[in-house]
Amino acid sequence: MRAKLFHKFLVFCLGAFFLLSVCSVSPERVNAASTSYEAENGTMSGTANSVTCTACSGGFKVGHIGGSLTNYVTQNVNVIRNGSYNMDIYFLVNGTRDLYISVNGGTGTPKKLSGSSWGTPVKTSVTVQLNAGNNTIKFYNNAANSPDLDRIVITESTVTAGWTEIPWETNSYYVQNRTGAPMSERFWIVNGVYTTRVYAGEERVEMRWDNWSDQNKDNMWEADVMFEPGTEKTAIMQIKSNTGGEPIYIQATADGNIRNNGDPTNIATNMAGTWFNLKCAFNPATGVARIWINDVLVKTRQYNTTDRAWYFKNGTYNNGISKGNYSEAHFKNLRMYRKDN
Repeated sequence: MRAKLFHKFLVFCLGAFFLLSVCSVSPERVNAASTSYEAENGTMSGTANSVTCTACSGGFKVGHIGGSLTNYVTQNVNVIRNGSYNMDIYFLVNGTRDLYISVNGGTGTPKKLSGSSWGTPVKTSVTVQLNAGNNTIKFYNNAANSPDLDRIVITESTVTAGWTEIPWETNSYYVQNRTGAPMSERFWIVNGVYTTRVYAGEERVEMRWDNWSDQNKDNMWEADVMFEPGTEKTAIMQIKSNTGGEPIYIQATADGNIRNNGDPTNIATNMAGTWFNLKCAFNPATGVARIWINDVLVKTRQYNTTDRAWYFKNGTYNNGISKGNYSEAHFKNLRMYRKDN
């Protein structure tokens, strides 16, 4: 089955915060420099309201978020171009609570946040995908109370600076379902999230992308990724040639850690059940392969090759799943880039 992917970007913008009643401000344009958005300059709904906070930026925070469908805050951010952006979230909580983040009406992503004070902000960071122009992010928790919010800070990713995004209409993939099970039971797309699943005793379910159009330049694959707890001994992303091997072969392990190509050294730990941004790049001409997690370079590998038939793969490839178990991975906001040497 061959499918042309006309991908819709679930872009991420920022949902911010409150003021009394319903207050909105004009979107601000973000350049490569960081831009800070105060909670009190956002838009609130329901019980979400402004609370004095001496240690918070601007002297206020947004409290009483969550607990129902109506208690949330949103923020508008206007950016110059499509791409990855780092969002620093300054929050306050005494204990651990979940905050959900929805970008431009997309499926909410939970973020488990911990702190020790309702009076001192703590920072966490996530990578979001923003569209050129206006974007909106919603912060909420429909089922339980969330942390309070102080502000957010948006910074354009420096990883993709200088790279050219490859238009989606020029890319296609097909699903390699080597399980014997119906496609609908091993691969599905819901609200822009691509899911693959493979059981013990089966081989793989992967999205196999076209060979790169320029094999002598740096090519990058990017996505937001989550693999389910219980996933073990499973490759979730590869840069591959059928005759040249795999300079990048990212494996999820039973303890929720990630490593590359059989190297016992973890490049990230405790990642199961959590969305994270993954970027992988390889330049066949120079042999340099790199991996970034949440825009932090975690692995560089020299892989010299004369092969020129490289492509990307993502999904679930069984490397030894234990009997009775299965591995499942989710992908969204997939993008590809190329860069001149």
